[in-house]
Amino acid sequence: MISAVAITYGTPILTTDGDFAEIDRHFRLPGVYNPMTDRWEVMSVEPIELPVIKGSFTEPTI
Repeated sequence: MISAVAITYGTPILTTDGDFAEIDRHFRLPGVYNPMTDRWEVMSVEPIELPVIKGSFTEPTI
């Protein structure tokens, strides 16, 4: 259901769950960002500015 809402509204997903990369192989997702690894598992279709997480030593990548 999360993937369906993300596709409908064009909203990237922020998650540590690797299943969304598999879902993207079947249904194009508008982006999947993993905050634990600080990387896009599925690149965002549009540039998005990510907030700096308190206690984080690195700036998030776009």
